[in-house]
Amino acid sequence: QMEYGYLVRNGSATNGAQFNSISNCKITLNRTNTGTRGILQTASVTGGGFTPTSLLGSNATNSYLNDTINNSYTGIYFLGNATYPDATCSISGCEIGANAGNDIGYGTAQTWGIRVANQNGVIVDDNLVRNVTAGSTTDGIFLELGQGTCQISNNVVMAIRNSSATS
Repeated sequence: QMEYGYLVRNGSATNGAQFNSISNCKITLNRTNTGTRGILQTASVTGGGFTPTSLLGSNATNSYLNDTINNSYTGIYFLGNATYPDATCSISGCEIGANAGNDIGYGTAQTWGIRVANQNGVIVDDNLVRNVTAGSTTDGIFLELGQGTCQISNNVVMAIRNSSATS
């Protein structure tokens, strides 16, 4: 099974993934594999990347436009570095989750439609996030440790469910 629809990561501590565009793609995975990520952009050792030692090692100016993600444990995850965060990346016009219920997420681990962490100037706009379900923390759009001016606007988030009886 594939774990990622797209994995975008820095090539080294001083060679970030920069000026990339992924557009008009349909990604369908298997949400019962809790390691699946529709799109993972990372500059983190835990995400398979490298800890940046300068801004050159961060991921920057990448765009994800009009992509569709279905049947995945999570949707889109940007995982940058706190010291040298990813910069000016964008997610726009994407559709996370099919029209069927419980399309994103499975089981009891944390899940999300779009999660961006350690980003400087990230833009998340005009996206549809729907039918995200888990038995733990469940997020539609989650901005974590944003830096600079981050823009989250004109998104539609619906049918986000936590299926736990104790949460």
